[in-house]
Amino acid sequence: MEVKYIYTIVFICVIKFVYLYYNKNKIIMSKLKIGDKVIWKGSWGSDAPQQAIVEGIDLTKGGKYGDPVNEIEWSQVYDRNVVVTLDNGHWAYASQISEVLTVGTVILDALKNKR
Repeated sequence: MEVKYIYTIVFICVIKFVYLYYNKNKIIMSKLKIGDKVIWKGSWGSDAPQQAIVEGIDLTKGGKYGDPVNEIEWSQVYDRNVVVTLDNGHWAYASQISEVLTVGTVILDALKNKR
């Protein structure tokens, strides 16, 4: 009985994910925060993708230097608007990173969007 219940929950979550995806809702975290895992591509985005953890975020607005922040909306993470410091000893422009999507983050976001 319990296994059927779990399968039902998983099935509902998958259906919700597909529904949101095809309705072009964002299936991503709304904010980039210090401590988040990201996919990073070195060499200005031409290297193979690697996972890294964000240790610092600077909002540069395209300039050389920026203001440190603890979190920022993903909608502001583009081009050279943001520079992040990573746990692998590298830094990256926003255009070199993307978020790590896991089943957990997708399900949590889907549930948040249910309202």
